[in-house]
Amino acid sequence: MSTDRRTFIKFASGMLGGSLLAACGVQEGPVADRPQDNPIQAPNAFRFHTLKRDGDALPGGHRIDSVRYDAVLSDNGVIAYSAFDEEGRVGLYRLQVDAQGDEPRILDESVVLRELDPLDGGRATPVLGYDVAENGDVVVAHETLRWEDPIPVEELMESVEIHEHDVETVKRMPGSPNGDVVYRRDAAIYRAGARGEPEAIVRAGTVTDEGHVILGSFGPAIMRGHELLFTAAVEYAHPERATRDVGSAVWYLDDARAGAQRAQIVQRAGILPAAAFDTTQLGTSNVMRGFGLLDLQPGGRYGLQAFAGDPEERDEDTVTPQYAGNLLLAGDARRVGSAQVLAASQRSGVTPTSSAESIGVADLASGPRLAPDGTLGVVAQFGEASQRLYVGGRLFAASGDVTPSGRVIESFLPPVFGPQGETYVVAGSEDAMELLLFDGVSVRTLLATDDTLAGESTAISMLTLGTLIRQVNRDGYLVFTVVLEDGTSALVLGVPA
Repeated sequence: MSTDRRTFIKFASGMLGGSLLAACGVQEGPVADRPQDNPIQAPNAFRFHTLKRDGDALPGGHRIDSVRYDAVLSDNGVIAYSAFDEEGRVGLYRLQVDAQGDEPRILDESVVLRELDPLDGGRATPVLGYDVAENGDVVVAHETLRWEDPIPVEELMESVEIHEHDVETVKRMPGSPNGDVVYRRDAAIYRAGARGEPEAIVRAGTVTDEGHVILGSFGPAIMRGHELLFTAAVEYAHPERATRDVGSAVWYLDDARAGAQRAQIVQRAGILPAAAFDTTQLGTSNVMRGFGLLDLQPGGRYGLQAFAGDPEERDEDTVTPQYAGNLLLAGDARRVGSAQVLAASQRSGVTPTSSAESIGVADLASGPRLAPDGTLGVVAQFGEASQRLYVGGRLFAASGDVTPSGRVIESFLPPVFGPQGETYVVAGSEDAMELLLFDGVSVRTLLATDDTLAGESTAISMLTLGTLIRQVNRDGYLVFTVVLEDGTSALVLGVPA
């Protein structure tokens, strides 16, 4: 595995909320035909086209310095992706693409947000995760800096409204003030269409109908139809004291048009799933410390990653349980108490639920993914040197398996699912990365490093499908990013042939 590829694996481990470790070949048997009841009519082949590359123009008069490792795709041909420009600023961009002809055409381009540009009364910060709704609206959980009102560090007083910003990052930006300063931050979940400033659909500080306060620290936000699932801090009444506590929570809003006040808590840190609304079980010995990536399908079916604490060990504060790996939870956001623990790390002390989709005692290498029918896909970590990819509780592939091209698999990026439930996954080996397709009957390699894209002469060095959730749409188009052998990066669209 090349240095660049190892760098990506390290990068992805933080972005995906887990650890993508290279394995050493635990033999589970080769990837072979694993028949399912309903074979899928998956495309026989794809044409892979470059949509954007380093040096291309961006809306707003800038140019791409490098495309980042993420992109998402809606059912109506809208693509969102992020990139650094020539000034070093991160921007989130929206494309409308027509892929009906021999070559995909970009019909429209717009800026969703760009680091330090004006946004919602403040300045935008670097974008992290984002999603795209079926209608092409881009959804992003984001913080804005009150740029015009910096506070010198020496005058900083403790306040829940003030957080330190990375001073070095700010200093290198045009127009940034001199000296060490901090900024007030505002947090919200925004939705942006083809034109107009992003609209806040959930704001920090909102008091819900249940009496909880949605605080900042927004994490991933997933929109399906008008349903919204997201992570954010929560303020709630303590059951044994006349005080209010702060924790981390997963929230569900059945109709974002109705307002954030209707958001309900799906899970809260520190509380076991079976007692999600039993406020007598708020002790520090409980298992969930916070949350990572999550996914949602229409109707409330969700999967999420929770960070587990060790009930026997404490961090330096002597109160917080030490990090002990990940839990995989799944359930129906509309039904209280429906959550099941499908995987749990050994140190968490949690016994996984008995279920057809249960993986058992295992850590997660990344957040979960849901197929259109609610089938769960996840990469699990077994020890230090073995990863296994499960789809619907069934083993799809494992470290040590052999790809159709004959390479031994070391690790995986998370799977993504097509409209019929077909599974796409990037598998890493010692000297390659391969994009695999499982159609319910057999596994095929669609693209690999050392291959070239349509109209290109430079080979692929790295490919990154799976870094975000919605990367395959209902027409079977794929969107992802690549790094080429010359070090340049590109946004790619895969079109069924």
